[in-house]
Amino acid sequence: MKSLAWNKKENSIRGSFVNLMITVVILLLIVIGAFCDEVADRMANMAALIIGFFTSTMGIWAFRKSRERNHGQD
Repeated sequence: MKSLAWNKKENSIRGSFVNLMITVVILLLIVIGAFCDEVADRMANMAALIIGFFTSTMGIWAFRKSRERNHGQD
C-alpha cells in the first residue's frame, strides 16, 4: 500500500495518488449531495471551481507523466 502513495525513486508522493484522492473526495461529495440538499446546493455553486481544479490537477499530472516518458527519447 505504501508504494501506491510513495515513489521511492523520487522520495515524493505520487501524482497519481493525489489525483486518486481528489477523485475519491469529489465522488464522496456527490454521494453525500444526493442525500443532503444543503451539500448539493453548495456543490452546485462551486461546480466550476471543482471542475477547474480537477481538470488542472489531472492535466498537470498527465503533462508531467508524458514529459517523463519522452525525456528518455531525446
